[in-house]
This record gives sequence, structure tokens and C-alpha cells, in this order.
Amino acid sequence: MAIRLFLAHGYDAVTVERIAAECGVGRATFFRYFATKADVVFFAFDAVLETMREGLGQAPARRPPNQVVADCVIESTRRALANPVWLDRFVLLDTAPGLRAGTAEHWASWTAQIRAYLDHRLDPERADASLRNAAFAGAVTEAYVESFRRPGVRQDDPEGFIADLEAWLRPLCRSAAAMLRP
Repeated sequence: MAIRLFLAHGYDAVTVERIAAECGVGRATFFRYFATKADVVFFAFDAVLETMREGLGQAPARRPPNQVVADCVIESTRRALANPVWLDRFVLLDTAPGLRAGTAEHWASWTAQIRAYLDHRLDPERADASLRNAAFAGAVTEAYVESFRRPGVRQDDPEGFIADLEAWLRPLCRSAAAMLRP
């Protein structure tokens, strides 16, 4: 309900009181579940980040790290798309000035999660390890973000969106195979 209100009226124009009233709860109940209005937008993001973290942590060591990253990003997104407003959140992340700081922080966490996996998985003693891992993690994050921004995003077709994401992300990750060899 809150996401739909934000999209219809603008994030900054919708108050916590309005969200609570539309949901049939009081302000205190709202704050029992969300510390801030922004948390309504970001809570699902945090759950997807945790799904990705778990996937990276459970990946078989024999699987190439570039493929593991692609698999985990795609699978965590597939699970997120079970929420019918998941893709709508990205419209808010790009258009609501009140969310910019939180958006930057969350994308930095996304990138850091991929980088932490690579730092753990690959030889950290290699001279170029830090630069290599940061570059790949940043490229994956940017490709992911751009997959939501490009014209023709299929917001009403989750499987179509996943197919498009795979078409963008897998070639990027394959192209990094040599760079990510231990």
C-alpha cells in the first residue's frame, strides 16, 4: 500500500499518518514495524541483500566466482519479484529526493557484499586483488541498476524481466572470467 501511495502522490508528499490510515493501523503500529518512512521502501532491499549474501556464502568452491555472482544476483532478484511491487520500488529509488542517501547506502552495501565474497574467495595477496574485486563488484552493481532503468523494463512480467537481466548480466560476468582467476 505504501509503495502505491508513494508512486501516486510522491514519496515526500505521503506522510506516515496517511500510510497508517490507508492500512487501517495507527501511527504507533507503523513504527513497531518500520523505524522510518524510508524503511518501507528499503526493507525488501535488505531481504534481497541477505538472500544474495547467503547464496554467495553457500556457493560451491569449484564454481567460478563470476558465475556464482551472476547466479546469486539473478536468484535473489527472482525471489524478490514474488513481491508484486518490487520493481516499483526502483522507480522510487530513482525519483524520490528523500530516498537518495539511503539508495546510495544500499547500493554501496550491495557492491560491498559482492566484493567481500570475491575478497574471501580469491587470492587477496595478489597485487591487483583489491582493484580487480572492486571493479567487478561495481560493474555488476551498475549493470543491475541499469537493468531497472532502461526503456521497456517489463515491470508487469517478472519472468521477462529475469530473462532480460540474465541477457545483460551473464555476458558481463563471463567477460570477467580471466580477470577473476585466482
